[in-house]
Amino acid sequence: MEISGLNQRRVVTGALVISVLATSVGHAADQAERQMALCPPSNSLLVLRLSALGPNRQATCDIAALQALPQRELVTSLPTGLGPPGAHRWQGVSLRLLAQRMGATPGHDLRLAALNDYAVTVPWSDLERYDPIVAHQRNGVPLSVREKGPLMLVYPFDAHPTLDTQQYLNRSIWHIQAITFK
Repeated sequence: MEISGLNQRRVVTGALVISVLATSVGHAADQAERQMALCPPSNSLLVLRLSALGPNRQATCDIAALQALPQRELVTSLPTGLGPPGAHRWQGVSLRLLAQRMGATPGHDLRLAALNDYAVTVPWSDLERYDPIVAHQRNGVPLSVREKGPLMLVYPFDAHPTLDTQQYLNRSIWHIQAITFK
């Protein structure tokens, strides 16, 4: 079958239009994925690994990437033995926000692991009821390893006195290195 000159131009033009559209759609999808990225790219040292069951739900976040996410501030005291006495201003990222960006939904439990392999399970109900933060600063100063940093899970103990139990003391994990959900 022979294609005339006019029809041949139409076929080539149609193929180019399809190619441009496919490239544009792919480019738009890449941009949208980057905008919704769990942690924006950064050149700082790796401090947190986030993952879930699924091939596209893994990310590594450093302090700069976590600071690029929406921040929350929580003014609270920590129970005796958990941190310095008195109320402090903790800054960090809502654990619920991180969980949602990872693809978690109500009903999922989160597992937080520390550098020493200590791990805790935080139920979704804690995220809804208390909205704890993954703190990276106290009173505007980055948390050092000596001060239970660089990341620590902080619950609003002063706003909810019922949190002052061994169960929530155990969940207030520090030296966080990984967060996963199933």
